Amino acid sequence: MKTIVLICFLFAILIAQKVSYSGHKVFRLSITTQEQAEHLRNLEDQQLIDIWSESPEGVDVRVAPEQFENFERFLYHYKVPSSVYIDDVQVT
Repeated sequence: MKTIVLICFLFAILIAQKVSYSGHKVFRLSITTQEQAEHLRNLEDQQLIDIWSESPEGVDVRVAPEQFENFERFLYHYKVPSSVYIDDVQVT
């Protein structure tokens, strides 16, 4: 019986933990080529970014602080126009 109570208690603690998005940014990208789109999808497949939405205005992508350098290399290498759409996801 004690084991069941302990397992339930530990499970409740795990569920109650909050995920922090402090420092995460959302970038709005202007994807104009198939090559850019493919490489963006590859980054998402590798779980390095999270694509939030795709619209005529652009593609909105959430990027964690630890991925900023990789993401900026992608933007530079593939000449992807971008702007910061949300500066800190945790604050909004």
